[in-house]
Amino acid sequence: MEMKAFVELWFLALGNRRQATALRVYISKALVAQAKLQPHIQEFRASMPRIPNCRIELKGTDQAAHKIEIEYRR
Repeated sequence: MEMKAFVELWFLALGNRRQATALRVYISKALVAQAKLQPHIQEFRASMPRIPNCRIELKGTDQAAHKIEIEYRR
């Protein structure tokens, strides 16, 4: 769960300086077998900390690597 640790550390480091409105996590289908993709996404979602006022989206992607996008309020 390196991605989960990354997200937790990112939000911890930000503190109250910026408020995220959306967190999008793309799970690479090349790295996670199709049969295990949905259980993997559900497990990741369940393990994520509650981030106030932040929409969390988890999706599969055809890219070669996992990807995280964080959208901030202006």
